[in-house]
Amino acid sequence: MSGDSLEAASRRRIVVGTAGALGNLYRLGLRQSHFTHAFVDEAGHMTEPETLVALGLVSALDGQAVLAGDPQQLGPVLQSRYAAAWGLQTSMLERLSERPLYGRDAEKFADHGCYNPLLEGLSAEV
Repeated sequence: MSGDSLEAASRRRIVVGTAGALGNLYRLGLRQSHFTHAFVDEAGHMTEPETLVALGLVSALDGQAVLAGDPQQLGPVLQSRYAAAWGLQTSMLERLSERPLYGRDAEKFADHGCYNPLLEGLSAEV
């Protein structure tokens, strides 16, 4: 993102980008609750702290966040053995997709591709 596009993004309430691009918005002084919605692209590549930087800009009261990506592809690339020791080789997207809420249930949701239809929009990549 260039300086001009960062400034333009700061005047919006919905933002779409990678964690790196969204993290740059902190340099402009934007803080929690600035955005109502955030679509974080390539969330399967990011460490959980990187993802949390982007989500930190979203309103805790009425905001919504979408993590987009594929948790089955290349995960976060770590340069530090300490980061690996703390489990940062697993992205937030992967960790959340393994929760029972997003799991397949062929009996209960047979008519909906085996996934809870209330989560359909949220679990498209899961």
